[in-house]
Amino acid sequence: MMRLGFFLVLLLVGVLALGNFVRSLPFQLVDFDSFQYLTFSRSLFTGGEIYIPPIRSPFVSLVIPPHLLAARFLMVLFHIGTALLLYALSLRLFRSRLPALFAALAFGFSWWMLVFQTSPLSDLPGMFLFLLGFFFWLKQDSRSTLVSGVLFGLAFLVRFDLVFLILLLIPFTRHNLLVRLLVPLFIIALPLEFLADSLAYGSFVYAPLEFFRVNFLQFGGVSSKDFLHVASTLFNAAPILSFLSVFALFQLSQGSNKILLSMFAPFFLLASYAEPLEPRIFMVKLLPLLALLSANFFVMLHRIFPKKEIWRFIVLGFLILVMGFDMLRLAGIRYEKREFEARDCVSGRVCSNFPSAVEYYCNARTRLVKPVLSSIEGLRATCDSLVYFKDISSYNEDVNAYVRQNAELWAENSAAYIYRFR
Repeated sequence: MMRLGFFLVLLLVGVLALGNFVRSLPFQLVDFDSFQYLTFSRSLFTGGEIYIPPIRSPFVSLVIPPHLLAARFLMVLFHIGTALLLYALSLRLFRSRLPALFAALAFGFSWWMLVFQTSPLSDLPGMFLFLLGFFFWLKQDSRSTLVSGVLFGLAFLVRFDLVFLILLLIPFTRHNLLVRLLVPLFIIALPLEFLADSLAYGSFVYAPLEFFRVNFLQFGGVSSKDFLHVASTLFNAAPILSFLSVFALFQLSQGSNKILLSMFAPFFLLASYAEPLEPRIFMVKLLPLLALLSANFFVMLHRIFPKKEIWRFIVLGFLILVMGFDMLRLAGIRYEKREFEARDCVSGRVCSNFPSAVEYYCNARTRLVKPVLSSIEGLRATCDSLVYFKDISSYNEDVNAYVRQNAELWAENSAAYIYRFR
């Protein structure tokens, strides 16, 4: 039966994820940061110029290769792998197949995660490595704890902010196993990362410090507005899972539930603290924990309805409800053809409202131009051309008038207009 559950998750999530992958192929105008990752990986593999500040680990190129299609396919595999991991984790935590199936499929069918797969980012592979480490950590024996320390270290290299989830597990680790957990974690996260960063960026630098300075130290506190914004974003992404997870508060005496809440609650507050950041930065980490907390609801429900027939009916009913809701959201997603032609790359000084895409397709350093007149004026003195991507930001009439007066349309494709200044 356990193998049947794995096969069912693999089949259903795999078909949906691969179908979404094929359906989204014409859309190549992916996330801003995705192109930064792709260009960064290409620079590391080819020895070219690195266009970004030192906020990424060189090890991220092992999970996000420089080719867009290959990187997107890897995101599909990490998504399927995470769903399978949630099934295995739920079995280990709750020792019941139906809640495990619910957690895996609720995550695997999430419309939020499937949209996320179109953009290669470090969040999903990082969370996969963390959950794999969590799976071994739960055994609480010497060998498994050592393996979890290595996996937590690798998860940190791929996605630095996962350190907050890793640190939250330390108080729940048996004292005699702490050394086995922390030694490999610190060796990977400190000297190994410092050495790799210094070699990649050509100077003594530690990328995690710069990452946290840029992404977290600029924000000043948690307000009720930030808290409600993150909560509403989470509820919009997974309303049924959010509702079911509330019942976890009534099971604080359960050891596994206490661990899950001890990870989820502080990370949720962290998301509120850094609320100006994009929600995806946190939702990719919160949704798997939300799926596990929701599965725990059915464990509690089993005590209320000990008869298996009634209990199974309730679990399957909620599962159909969750999957149906996500399928409706997915049905409304359209992928229009957006391709940037390499033949449309321009030479000289280039400006764009989406510079990372130009840097990826044209391998040329590009200056960011915001869609306001004050940012556009004077471009003739600093830029020879303007690459304006259609779906990124809309210029107002003043900007359009300035561009028409001072530049000529040199080329157009399904993704962008290319203007040359006179």
